[in-house]
Amino acid sequence: MDIVKIKGGKNISLIAGEIDIVKLRKFQSKTYDLQMKEQYKNPFNSFKLTPPNFKISKFRKK
Repeated sequence: MDIVKIKGGKNISLIAGEIDIVKLRKFQSKTYDLQMKEQYKNPFNSFKLTPPNFKISKFRKK
């Protein structure tokens, strides 16, 4: 869920993370219940859940 966490410090630095956008969109296209099941099966290989009753734009659905 969190790719990078940063807290405090005096040094200037750049931290980059990668997200598989296709996997993210597939996960977010599922209903809340299916997202919960997937997260329960593998909590460390999952994205943050969308809110219950989240409506996906018809332009994002493919």
